[in-house]
Amino acid sequence: MRNLGSGTLLLAAAAWLAACTTGASRPAAEGFIVASPSVRLFYRVYGHGPDTAVVLHGGPGMSHGYLVPALAPLLPGRTLIYYDQRGRGRSTLVDTLAVSPDSDVADLEAVRRRFRLERMKLVGHHWGAAVAGLYAMRHPEHVRRILMLSPFVVHPSFAYDFALLGARGTDRREAVSAYRAIATPREAVAFCRRHTWWYFLPTPSDSPPVSPRVRGQVCDAPGEELVRGEVVKRALLRSLGSWSWRAGLNRVHVPVLIMEGHGPAVVESAARRWAEHLPDARVQLLTAPHLYPWLGDPAAFARATGGFLDGHWPEGSVKPPPFVTSLGGGTP
Repeated sequence: MRNLGSGTLLLAAAAWLAACTTGASRPAAEGFIVASPSVRLFYRVYGHGPDTAVVLHGGPGMSHGYLVPALAPLLPGRTLIYYDQRGRGRSTLVDTLAVSPDSDVADLEAVRRRFRLERMKLVGHHWGAAVAGLYAMRHPEHVRRILMLSPFVVHPSFAYDFALLGARGTDRREAVSAYRAIATPREAVAFCRRHTWWYFLPTPSDSPPVSPRVRGQVCDAPGEELVRGEVVKRALLRSLGSWSWRAGLNRVHVPVLIMEGHGPAVVESAARRWAEHLPDARVQLLTAPHLYPWLGDPAAFARATGGFLDGHWPEGSVKPPPFVTSLGGGTP
């Protein structure tokens, strides 16, 4: 795989984002889905093609906007349905305690029913990839295939190692202090632009040359929404407890492609672990950075994702052997 210098990477990322923004500026439709008496999910639809996919954003406290330009090259011939998960972005939530992996799965089912999709193609980034996997565990009959982009860690054993990436120890101390000092919506936006990785815990990026290129997308939201999303994120992470999804994922027999950018060993290992748990899954590592795999080699990303959604395993994707611990068992 090519190793791009930071200057080349910045130019590639800038060209990618400029091209994508041009093709994804106008939604074909938007509105709200009533998921429950207290939850309305804001959605936007882009494209008019016959092949439809539902897109799930990451966070778990973000909203969908940053993925619209990232996935714009997939639009020819497709319809992409984006929505803000409950309590995030423009979607409502009365009680932040009413958010959990189960509620996110239930909301995805509400989206499926609203658009009358018998079997969905799902595209999930970070936390959204985990929601897609959990949904397939519950509703395999309604899933055709899943594209996971830099998925949230499949087991808490990875969280500690991710916390130590790069200068994260120093960054975290500064970020915690800065977050506690937020007093206005404007300060919340400034915090997001300085500490963008904060919103994708526990899998932050340690690629400073690229982070500025996505800050405008990730942080392009009212400060009030960013603050509310952080509250929801903390409630959802608390609800996870010490999660273990291996047994359920072992029973998911739909094609799944896990895509990640090259990065530290823990990043690549975490991506492979998803493919080790899922019987019909492959992993593909693209040019750095991790967390934003569409930026390092935009052309390769578009070919691989488009081909997979069309029903083909992309060149270079690999199926690792099933996961076993050194004792032949275990739960990670």
